[in-house]
Amino acid sequence: MPLTEEQKRTIEASINHLLDFPSDPLEFIQKEANIMYACTHQVNKSDEFYWIRECLINPTQHFQAITRQGPPLTIGEVQEYIVDFVTLCLKKHEKYLLIWNKDNILNSLPIENWIIDFHGQQAFVEGGENPLQLSVPAGKIYTQELRIVMEEQQIFGNESISVNKPATYVDIVVEIDEEIIHRESIKLLELPRNFRDDQDENQYIENLKQPAEEKALSVAGKTALNHLAKKFNVPAYTRRACNSRQAKEVITNKYYFNLLDKGQLHLSDLSDLLDYQANNLCNQAIISLINKDVLNFNQAKNLTSYTTLIITNPVYYRLIINGNIPIKQITNISDRRSKFLIHPNITNLIQRGKITYHQARLLPFYLKDILLSNLYLTFFTLNDINWKKFSKIREDQHQLLLNASVVRFIVNNVLNMENVVSTLEKNTDNNDALLHLAITAITFRLYGIWINNPYSINSIPDNINVLIDEIQSIADNHHIEPLQFQEWVLPRFLSYIECDLKEKITGMDKEKIHIRIYHYLMNAIPMEIDASTSSWSKTFQDLIQIAVKINRSLHAREWHEKIKPHDRMASSQNRFFSSLRKQKKTLSPDDEDLKDFCNRLTALAPFSSAISRHTSSLNFT
Repeated sequence: MPLTEEQKRTIEASINHLLDFPSDPLEFIQKEANIMYACTHQVNKSDEFYWIRECLINPTQHFQAITRQGPPLTIGEVQEYIVDFVTLCLKKHEKYLLIWNKDNILNSLPIENWIIDFHGQQAFVEGGENPLQLSVPAGKIYTQELRIVMEEQQIFGNESISVNKPATYVDIVVEIDEEIIHRESIKLLELPRNFRDDQDENQYIENLKQPAEEKALSVAGKTALNHLAKKFNVPAYTRRACNSRQAKEVITNKYYFNLLDKGQLHLSDLSDLLDYQANNLCNQAIISLINKDVLNFNQAKNLTSYTTLIITNPVYYRLIINGNIPIKQITNISDRRSKFLIHPNITNLIQRGKITYHQARLLPFYLKDILLSNLYLTFFTLNDINWKKFSKIREDQHQLLLNASVVRFIVNNVLNMENVVSTLEKNTDNNDALLHLAITAITFRLYGIWINNPYSINSIPDNINVLIDEIQSIADNHHIEPLQFQEWVLPRFLSYIECDLKEKITGMDKEKIHIRIYHYLMNAIPMEIDASTSSWSKTFQDLIQIAVKINRSLHAREWHEKIKPHDRMASSQNRFFSSLRKQKKTLSPDDEDLKDFCNRLTALAPFSSAISRHTSSLNFT
């Protein structure tokens, strides 16, 4: 049943102050990842979202009042509204959430919560947890309860007197079946008569909980073991082997007890269990997989702790249930690979279909430094990666992808990952590889500015002045002159301009004067240069000067006066600019296109003005 508005307001008022998110996009993504992790994993009390998790996992202890504010609810309905409200708060800051996933969180909660009625737990101390409450053993054949009673005691001396002293008991009820129910109360110890304060008393009782729970398990295990031993005539040595705490944890689990009671499982299967094996077997997700014949008992018993974390992760659990991951691909995973696979960054990518479990399982392990880095959190979420190509990054080079400049080029989509990997494959020296990547990135950014479609670098549109400053920084880092670096950039950039010119010429009417002017510009870009007599920077400056003259002539209609008689294009250009005079202020679409081309080229003058003649010892053309 839906929550009433008053019930919703109570929940919102209780947790709203815990949901403060930053406006900075990168900081927000980190917070989003943190709260997603807290809602699906155990976290320490020091974690910033510890209390959000507490309210989600144990809502009956934190929202006692809502049972009086509307019709009956289930625990699951309250938990679902908490998740909905957190989602709403996140979306107030960022419309599209990359990591937060409501379905994953709800799937991680026990399914039975949607059929268990919500009953607020009365606090022993106002605003606190009931100190007498023991944890409710989920899926067990017994219940346990801590109880304090006042007992009369005789004190003998000169005169015999009676006094009442508090004592603690644990009450255990073991239900073998509907007809066999065993009840037992065990006295723990007497309480001191005086405590310094309520907190001192609560702490004292808190220390009683563990021994009380151990007594309850011992009694329940012994009762179940005696029943099974009598029913199946179990040998004494088997009974002794199953008398451990670990074996009792499994025996007192309803699922396994029913199998044992029906003879489908034997006590000998539980001998010499270790802690992690008992924990694995009692995990509800593992029990579900055994019940669905995905796992058998022996496979489940021998799972490592970290393999269990994979199987019980909501993302992998669903893939296993749906048959997308064969169980044998998980049961032989190493501990360190398991830690990698359950990291929120990886499960998020798998859930979004950006990487498959098989691909993640086979990635070279050293690449975890890149995949688990928050620097690439958004990048991997938004982009499709060729993981086969990505896997070719060598171990001695993978740290280059954590270089601040390389990260900035990649996450801002100046360089794609395949381009980076290809560069690393071609350059065995890391410094050379970084330099090649920088040259490629600056060339791409210069071209973006040239076509009036600049890259956004950390959400700020690129511009020529920023580019010049960055060249200075790159040059300093590589101990080279900025002008030398620019000399390496220009051949590539001019080749892109040449391609643009060829594209303009293609399909243009050969009789038009424009095609000859574009050819004139293209002929100004040589295939190669003689470093002893010229430079690429000089070529670039000359090209800009030609564009300036063309642009000026388009405005002043004076091109024909500047053309020398011996120029092979003189007559054509004279006819072209004579026609411009006749048109007065009206320019044709082809004229406007030429004008735009020249304007964009002359806008790059600040870049060329910082360049003087330098020779290059490297060839990047």
